[in-house]
Amino acid sequence: MPQLPLKSTHFAIGVGVWGIWYLLDHPLLKPIVSSLFIALLIDVIIILILIGLLRWQGLGPQALGLSTDRLGKETLVGLGFSTLYIIVFMINNTLWGSPPDVAWLLGLIQNFSYQHALNLARWAGELLVKAFFVGVYEEIVFRGWVLTFLLTRWGVGEKALAVSALFFGLVHFHMGWWAMLVTTMFGYVCGLLYLWRKHLAVPIVLHILWNWAVWLGLLGRPS
Repeated sequence: MPQLPLKSTHFAIGVGVWGIWYLLDHPLLKPIVSSLFIALLIDVIIILILIGLLRWQGLGPQALGLSTDRLGKETLVGLGFSTLYIIVFMINNTLWGSPPDVAWLLGLIQNFSYQHALNLARWAGELLVKAFFVGVYEEIVFRGWVLTFLLTRWGVGEKALAVSALFFGLVHFHMGWWAMLVTTMFGYVCGLLYLWRKHLAVPIVLHILWNWAVWLGLLGRPS
């Protein structure tokens, strides 16, 4: 299991840098190329700051579960698990009265044109890019930085997993109580995957594909 033997002050600096950006993040993350570019650029800068803090302590990205070792295998595991996970939720949501909202796809089929198809492909591609950066960024922060630090301090156990998942849910408070509960549960699942595989690739892939599926409407309309 990756270990993150950071001093508490360095850990707090990392969380603080992320927290400052989080307060400014949402107004920028809009489906506009310029503001999206700025948001993603700052995400990259914050990741580099976290890696810099690791280097300061003589650690590398492996301390956050980021490694090229087994990367291909873990990515495939993530793809397989994510596909099944999303399909199960699609079926469950459909049975509970919230089927996939794919009006965009039906509109394309009924009134097909190459320009329409191109516009939809661009839209879906922009969502995928956003999902990629958000998934990588949030998993590095919440599972790589927070959960690994807690596991290093407390040992592998439910306490670290529960606290990190609760923290992940609380920072989504602006989305409402139900969304906060859902994101807490999702954070718990991502944490379990990280503990299971001891590699950040699997929860990253799940996070990317989950966000993309939600934004495409595959999991139904938000209540």
